[in-house]
Amino acid sequence: STLAEQYTSSDFARNVENAIREQCCNATETVTVFRSLPISSQTTFLFARRFMRLNDDPAKTFKGWVSMGVMGAVISYAFSYSEGKDEVDKLNKPYQTFMLLLMISSVAMIMEYLILVPEYMSERKIFLNERKRGVVDNRPYVIACMLTEVPRAVLHASILIAVSYAFHSMNPDVTNIVFCVVTLMCGCVSWQGVICMVSCMFNEENYVYNSLFVVLGGGTLFGGLLVKLRDIPLVFKPIYYVSVTAITQRALVVNDFLCCYLTASCSSSSSPSPFNSTSPISSNILSSDQCPAALSFVGDGSDEGNLGRLALSVTGLDGVDPFAELASIFCVAVASRVAAVAVLRVVQRGQEMLKEVNEAGSAEE
Repeated sequence: STLAEQYTSSDFARNVENAIREQCCNATETVTVFRSLPISSQTTFLFARRFMRLNDDPAKTFKGWVSMGVMGAVISYAFSYSEGKDEVDKLNKPYQTFMLLLMISSVAMIMEYLILVPEYMSERKIFLNERKRGVVDNRPYVIACMLTEVPRAVLHASILIAVSYAFHSMNPDVTNIVFCVVTLMCGCVSWQGVICMVSCMFNEENYVYNSLFVVLGGGTLFGGLLVKLRDIPLVFKPIYYVSVTAITQRALVVNDFLCCYLTASCSSSSSPSPFNSTSPISSNILSSDQCPAALSFVGDGSDEGNLGRLALSVTGLDGVDPFAELASIFCVAVASRVAAVAVLRVVQRGQEMLKEVNEAGSAEE
């Protein structure tokens, strides 16, 4: 007989089989089950790994900061051509500030769009494999992504606003400056959350880019700055209320114009004709025949900021509450991250169901 046959017929083999059978059939035995790490430990591990991977080249990180400052400086300088000039050029001020805030916020959003999508796609396979093995869960992953992204949004927003104020004399009030910085920070963080949510929907990078481009472009076009709310086609009006870029840009413009440094007076010139302007905003404010009553000083203190408020009226933003817009941005920042976790779970469940269907089909064959 062979060695295997001798082992099978031996008492030792029978004793081993009986021991295994007792262990399997004994209901009182506690079976040790693998449990994943606590959420806090998973989050710490994922955050540390992601942070080290994204900042493995300090020189590259520093160049990114410098490039952000250079872009902000170029845009700010381009829209500061009336700085330090006479009263006539002051009427171009609302248009310049309007375009500066629009461009600066757009740059901040576009940079997040270009940076984050490749980051999510490059780590997608690693995350899916670790989740499949039960090492990590969806919530710690989304939280870790947020922890690595928020500081970058804060830094980018601070650089852009600092450079803008260095080149362009925007609202000098401390409250307005702080509100401007906080709004752009929150807007970038909210936009990061939207990018995270959309990136979790698809495994193909081009689908993510195309979807986010539509969201970003639609928010800029139908956000109430380039096209007034009353002129937006009905089918696109929801974008005005839900787009992160639209809400952020409106809040920035209204915060700067509302009070109280953009002031002008018709009485400062002997003729209303010098107040004519070729800028889109000012040309709607002023005509060759008369100067609007809103720019006539009454001397009771309500005249301060009259040019800014008039510009808001012309652009259709006079009814916008910047604090309500900021609250909306914050809500989107939270909701988008929660939605990202839900999307990951739905996609995971869909993949599991597809696998079960495939296995059932193979078994029937």
